[in-house]
Amino acid sequence: MGADAKTIPHQVWVEWDRELNREYLNLIKVKNLIDIIWGSNRNHTRDFSIKTHNSTFSGETWMSKVETLRSHLRSHRCDAIVVSSLTEIAYLLNLRGGDFRYVPVFRAYLIVGPRDVVLYTNRSKISLEAVLALKFDFHT
Repeated sequence: MGADAKTIPHQVWVEWDRELNREYLNLIKVKNLIDIIWGSNRNHTRDFSIKTHNSTFSGETWMSKVETLRSHLRSHRCDAIVVSSLTEIAYLLNLRGGDFRYVPVFRAYLIVGPRDVVLYTNRSKISLEAVLALKFDFHT
């Protein structure tokens, strides 16, 4: 059986591999067939800037949300968390983007540690308003 390993979470891959091996079948990595079909005609991602979402609407500042998260991290004796869910990043930082139609999120990863917050995203998409509101480092 073949699957694109880039589109499947590692734990799911391991589970599938284990189950298939029980049936004397192998799981192999293959290229994403949809990417092959699209070829060079694939639609490019939309390019919209990342903007702030007013805390009046979100109910809480991003700093308050991060402090609550840090409190939970301390209670579980964790040093940091890597956030990969785009909706969680948008919610946590009170930011909104337009990388996906109908969903106001943007491509990013976020690391929240005891003293720092690091957002990995496309720096050119971040509006000046968002940079001033967040006051922390961005990485591309």
